[in-house]
Amino acid sequence: MSNEKYLIHSLQLKSSRLFNSSICLAVFSLIFFLIFTYLTGPIESIDTQSYSRLADVLISANFNPNVFWDGIGSIHYYYLRFAFISIVALLKFGFGEYWTNVLVVINCVSLSMSGYLLMRLLEIDNRGLLELAFIFLVNLLLYERFFWSRYILSDTSFCLISTTLLYFLYTLISRSNGSYLSFTFSLVTLIFACLYRPIGIVLIPTFFTALVISMNNERRIILTKIVFPLIPLLGLILLFGWAWYINTPSLWEDTGLSRSLNKTYNYFQEGAVIKKRPHTYLPAPESVRDIFMIELTRVVQFFRFTTPMFSSIHNTINIISFTPLYGLALIGIWRTITLLYRSSQLDYIGILSIIFVGSFTIFHSMFLIDYDWRYRLPCYAPIFLLASGGLTYVKDIFRDSKIHR
Repeated sequence: MSNEKYLIHSLQLKSSRLFNSSICLAVFSLIFFLIFTYLTGPIESIDTQSYSRLADVLISANFNPNVFWDGIGSIHYYYLRFAFISIVALLKFGFGEYWTNVLVVINCVSLSMSGYLLMRLLEIDNRGLLELAFIFLVNLLLYERFFWSRYILSDTSFCLISTTLLYFLYTLISRSNGSYLSFTFSLVTLIFACLYRPIGIVLIPTFFTALVISMNNERRIILTKIVFPLIPLLGLILLFGWAWYINTPSLWEDTGLSRSLNKTYNYFQEGAVIKKRPHTYLPAPESVRDIFMIELTRVVQFFRFTTPMFSSIHNTINIISFTPLYGLALIGIWRTITLLYRSSQLDYIGILSIIFVGSFTIFHSMFLIDYDWRYRLPCYAPIFLLASGGLTYVKDIFRDSKIHR
């Protein structure tokens, strides 16, 4: 066997072993999540009651969308939830009173499948076993993530949709000429995400980032070097522009979005940073600048993981979990930047993850941060990927130090 054939055979064997390992780890995590939800759930919330009621309307309409819209009379808002409402209706139609149990099983499958897709991403990116083990552990043990699997909500299953989009976008830009199949899958996943939860629209910047990079093969590195440092500036401009817009009610109070925007305006007038966490509130704003400062405070608070309203055990667990996770993620961001500007290499996973997390952070800073950080759930997957990049960076430093001894 020639050296070239031996190398190919070795890579195929390694890939096969990693693939099998990912499947085994995903199955193990699924069992863990199922046991957790069996012991602690299912749990309903106010949103659950709303989904259930709307699903009943859809069933009464014989799953006819037109009749459904006529029945609820609120097309604009529920258009962006129709996919999940349809799933709830199908579960209620097929499983009756046990539909909630089936939904938490779907949540558990979504979490384990998200972890599997993340491990597959790292395998395709030729990462090592250490990074795969890290992804498995944080996906399995991060309490703030699997905590929500027992709730009858759309958030956990949406995490699988957004992670799937990340996976398809990576395959789109990692190939020299792109892939029409990857593009189609990405577009369909994006549309489904937008019909699943309103927050799906926040995935659009990540989608277009991947699209731009994939369409400029020869100039993609130069283009990325120029655009990448402008992204934080764009975020600040967007926040300031939104502060000015929301502080000028005459611009929006006669529009179709006035009801939602009025709620957002009132939150700003209260100085609300995190919903129902009054210790985070700022003084009532008196100018656009004050609203802008509330937004910047929300940017920071979006990543918060402790609060006096959590138990001491809960806070301790979060400190132990998030401190190394965020630390490695910051190193991962540094790795992405240094690869781009020092080595002219595109860290596709890092770039997509930064855009993903940044988009969600800006969006929720414009509106409001949920009191239990539930809306941060989709961001954990890209944060895990950034942290795995940080782990790779640290690993490479130790390896290089040994070589130069």
